Amino acid sequence: MVAYNRPITLEAALKEVTQERFCKGHHYRDVALTDEMVEQIVQVKSLVNMGFINTAITDEALRYLATLPKLKLLILEDNKQVTGEGFKYFTGKPINHISLNGCPVTDETLKIVLQVPRLKSLSLKRTRVTFEGLMAVAHYDKVSFYLDKPFTAEQIKAFEQAQRTAGKKKPATTPTDDLPIVKQLLLDFFAAMTEWEAYATKNDDTQEGELLVEEKCKALFQKYCTDKRRAGYRPEGIHFSLNEGGAYGAHQIIDSELVTRNKIYLYTQNNHDDQFRFLIVKKDGEWRIDECQRHDGGWSKYGL
Repeated sequence: MVAYNRPITLEAALKEVTQERFCKGHHYRDVALTDEMVEQIVQVKSLVNMGFINTAITDEALRYLATLPKLKLLILEDNKQVTGEGFKYFTGKPINHISLNGCPVTDETLKIVLQVPRLKSLSLKRTRVTFEGLMAVAHYDKVSFYLDKPFTAEQIKAFEQAQRTAGKKKPATTPTDDLPIVKQLLLDFFAAMTEWEAYATKNDDTQEGELLVEEKCKALFQKYCTDKRRAGYRPEGIHFSLNEGGAYGAHQIIDSELVTRNKIYLYTQNNHDDQFRFLIVKKDGEWRIDECQRHDGGWSKYGL
C-alpha cells in the first residue's frame, strides 16, 4: 500500500521530468511535493500533461504552473490545500482539461476556475461545490463537467439540461408539429444501424460479404439521411462497433431544439453519459438526418 504523502526530494522530483529530452509530463502521486518544488519543475518548458495527486502543494503552485507555455492537461486531485483560487493566474493561459477531484473547491473558487479560456472539460468529483453553485455556472455550456458525489443523478441531469438550454440558439418563433415524426425517424435510424452492425460483424470476413455490408449501409443512409458527402465517415468509410447493441443501441433522446421550421436538433445520451446532437433537416417536404455532433468542450462534428 502506498504511504500517504511519502517524502520526496527536489532531486527526485526533477529527475522525473528531466531524464528524457523534451519530456511531455509526469504525474506525482502520494508524495509530499511542495510549491517550492513545483517552482523548479516548471523550468522544463516542454511539459504538456501534469498531475499532482495527493501532494502537499497549495494554490500558490498554480502561479508557477501558469508559466508553462504548452500545458494542456492538469490533474490536481486530493490536494487538501488546493481550493482553485490559484487559477486566477490562468486567466490568460488556455488549458483544455482540468481535474480537481477531491479538492476543497467551493462555489466561489469554481467561478475563478471557469475563467480559464478555452477550457473543454472540468472534473469536480468529491468537492465542496453545491448544487446551487453548480447551477450558477450552467451558462458555461462549452465545458464538459464530470460530476458525482455529492450530487444526485437527478441534480446532474438537471444541470446538463440547464447547460443545453444555455447553449441553444434563440428558439424559432414558429413551432412545429413534426417533432414526434423527427424523433421516430432518429429512433428508426438507430434500430436500423444496430441491425446493420450486427449483420456486419458476421459477414465482413469475405470479399463478397464486405460488398454486401457496404451495399446495405448505403441503402440505409439513402433511406434515412441527406445525400451530402461524408468523406471518411459512413457510408463511404465503412466501420462498425463490435460492442453489443452497436454504436447507437444505448442512445436515448433527452432533448430537442427547434432551430428553424426546417431544422431540428435532437440531443441524445449513451450509456457512458456522452452527449450527442443530431441535425434533422426538412427538404422537399421530407425529414432527413443530416449530421451528428458530439459534446466535448463544445459541439464538434462526429460521423453518423
